[in-house]
Amino acid sequence: MIYAFSFTVTLVLVLLQSIVLTVWLPFAGFYDLLIPVVLYLAIFRSAGEAVLILPMMGLLMDSVTGGPFGLYILTYVWLLAGIRAIIRYIHGTSIVFLFIAVIVGVTVEANIFWVAQLLAGRTWVVWPDTLGHLVWQLVFAGVTGPFLMLATKALFQKLVYWLGGRIA
Repeated sequence: MIYAFSFTVTLVLVLLQSIVLTVWLPFAGFYDLLIPVVLYLAIFRSAGEAVLILPMMGLLMDSVTGGPFGLYILTYVWLLAGIRAIIRYIHGTSIVFLFIAVIVGVTVEANIFWVAQLLAGRTWVVWPDTLGHLVWQLVFAGVTGPFLMLATKALFQKLVYWLGGRIA
């Protein structure tokens, strides 16, 4: 049941990101809304659940975006591994950590995409417009990301409560 719920949350966020937010001009190029969900899985759920859910999330994003296949899966796996390593040493549930984690997650994804562009042979130079776009994404990620992560946590807790704790 947790996997069906995760797939539903992923599908809703992908549709929101690819259809709804692209209609509104100020939100064109909004950061990847699945990053807070990936970070939620890395911080608050077991490693087994995250390892089973993340490839599905990455596969869905890879199939919708039309970019190089496997790029989102790679990004999500790196974020999972990095956050799981970090939370062994620090308290990962504070709001400050969630804020920093979302900003770092968006930055890591942007860097992975940039390296993929370079490896594909596309000459992609960092222009001021590109940096402005990244700053725009980081600001929105910092403002909305921790709340999206906490909302995902609340949704999962409600699901566990509704099902009587059978999928904790």
